[in-house]
Amino acid sequence: GRNKLRGQLPSELGDLSRLKNFDISANDIQGTIPVAYSKLTSIETFSLKENWIAGQLPRELGDLTSMKFLDVSSNIIEGLDEIPGRIE
Repeated sequence: GRNKLRGQLPSELGDLSRLKNFDISANDIQGTIPVAYSKLTSIETFSLKENWIAGQLPRELGDLTSMKFLDVSSNIIEGLDEIPGRIE
């Protein structure tokens, strides 16, 4: 994190099906989390904390069985109760 990244999350990132770890914490990312991220079938760690991400957390992220850690704290995100208990 802390790379001074700005803008929105690109939906094309969802095409990186072998991606295991993604951390863009503490940047200036805005917008919503694309539903396309539910195609990140190998993701284990996904951290978007301390950005300006808003809206509903895509329910489909809960289907990512390889995901062990999800951190979207310090954003404006709703729907966190949709995340299965196996995800930290």
